[in-house]
Amino acid sequence: MLAAATALAADRTDCDGLAGREMLTCIEEHWPKVYAAVEGACKEAEKPRDCRVTGYAASRITFVPGSKGGGAGSTPKTAAKAEAGASDAAEYVTIRFVGAQIGPGKAGGSNWDGTGNISPEAAEAMLAVATQGASLSAAGAAGTASSVALNAAVQGTAAPDVIGSVRVVGPTRTDLAKTAGTWMALATPAQKVEDSYTPTFTYQMEYQNWPVYEDTRFELSLWDGDLSQNDPIGVVQISKTNIDAALAKGSILEVPVGDQSSGQIVSVKISVMHGSSAVKDAKMNGYKYGG
Repeated sequence: MLAAATALAADRTDCDGLAGREMLTCIEEHWPKVYAAVEGACKEAEKPRDCRVTGYAASRITFVPGSKGGGAGSTPKTAAKAEAGASDAAEYVTIRFVGAQIGPGKAGGSNWDGTGNISPEAAEAMLAVATQGASLSAAGAAGTASSVALNAAVQGTAAPDVIGSVRVVGPTRTDLAKTAGTWMALATPAQKVEDSYTPTFTYQMEYQNWPVYEDTRFELSLWDGDLSQNDPIGVVQISKTNIDAALAKGSILEVPVGDQSSGQIVSVKISVMHGSSAVKDAKMNGYKYGG
């Protein structure tokens, strides 16, 4: 069976440099008969990975099973066990968290700082911005029909003093499992973004050449830092879909997240660039929150 497939793949190098699941996917796409022959022959083998290595070598394809715990058919590991249903194929990106847009008041209608409530008009405008993905300009005007009301609501020192952090949740590589979930600083109590509805994060936290699987999320937790106690602004997540959209745009993308946070976090700004699966040196460029 394998000998019949050998000629189909002779002298081909389309899948060189890949490993594990990525290699299998490449072979399946380029040489379906070779893939079917080897997979069929190795399905019941005592050592399937060794069988694949031998089988593909007979077809002049260098199959690399992958690192310890990985390889063909394996699932990315988290700190506990493999996430059920997670995709094996990672997309490598460099993602930087630039800033956010905060709603003009708390979910209950009160101001972030000081006393009093935001006006009903401003609350309505906030909801429109949060659900439609509109944006506040530097002057504070919203891109909605209620911009006048919202602009009036976001002036002065009623704005929050933003602090926050980000971490990775969901599937990740085995060698990153112990550190991926670490909360990394966006802005700290000592270096908070004062009186701002459109904070640019103090620490431009960057995940460099980071593996992103289908179910990987970047979770942000933002707070209004006060002297007595910190008020939660919201917890939101950036998904692979958002990351793909930022890659397609090729510049800073403002991701609407109002539906995740009752409108208290309207959007999160991210910058994403392509990484490389050939470079396995993933890094978290930033500072541990509280560390």
